[in-house]
Amino acid sequence: MRTAKRFRFYYVRKRTTIKMAVEQLNDYLVRPNRQISVRKSVDNRRLFIGAIMKNKAKGEIQKALECHVDELNDIIMYRPYSPNQQAQNRGYVFSEFATRRGTAMARRLSKFRRKIVDKLTFIVVHRLS
Repeated sequence: MRTAKRFRFYYVRKRTTIKMAVEQLNDYLVRPNRQISVRKSVDNRRLFIGAIMKNKAKGEIQKALECHVDELNDIIMYRPYSPNQQAQNRGYVFSEFATRRGTAMARRLSKFRRKIVDKLTFIVVHRLS
């Protein structure tokens, strides 16, 4: 038997209404053996940015991004796997923004593939929850 996933999104302003909808409608039986799942969405304020030169430090990347985007809170960068490597990062970072608007503006930059610092580009940008 094949099942299809269908999604519906609603925008609600009151937190009490959201809480009540999740409590009453989550796992609600709409037909025999068919339940719906209702959850509060997570605000996406973090982006994955890839194709970064591995010799770039966190400060360099942050300065380069701040020249082009607003509301940048933090750059999350992981160390290379091997401690003997000369690399500063793994070739990607996560950028965290203060608002969804800041995230959307940064994502818009990725469409134009703007170069920010030598070979530090918005090539791969995804929303993360």
